[in-house]
Amino acid sequence: AQDVDAGIADGQINPGDMQTLVLKEAQLVENYLFIEDRHERLNAIMTHSAAGCHLPDQEREADLLVKGCSSQVWLEVKLVNEKLKIRFAADSAMVKGLVALLVDLYQGAAASEVETFKPTLLDQLELTRMLSQTRLNGLAQVEAAFLRAANI
Repeated sequence: AQDVDAGIADGQINPGDMQTLVLKEAQLVENYLFIEDRHERLNAIMTHSAAGCHLPDQEREADLLVKGCSSQVWLEVKLVNEKLKIRFAADSAMVKGLVALLVDLYQGAAASEVETFKPTLLDQLELTRMLSQTRLNGLAQVEAAFLRAANI
């Protein structure tokens, strides 16, 4: 525990990284589900930004563009010490918020857990029926990138 505390203190370990994906998903659902109106909930998610995950303009290369998204999304996913490290950018406020939500879920997740996790976050927040099939396909591509990185 002392090593973990030292890692947190010097910024090497994010306390959220120590949660399982199931627990992180439950916490994210709890954070937003109290907003009863689905449209207001989506608006709250749109204004959300995953802290420390911004991909600067000069690093937005064509090979980082997510295929199948209705908006431009640049996604960098690396495996560092067997955990996902994610940075991203998006040109649409809605997509940026939705991807930030997924990044909050997967950031720091152990590769072994990502491989077996079946997320239901968007369903639980009642967002899937509010989004176009194109947006859902794009978000599925983002999640697929997380899975590919975990399998490397």
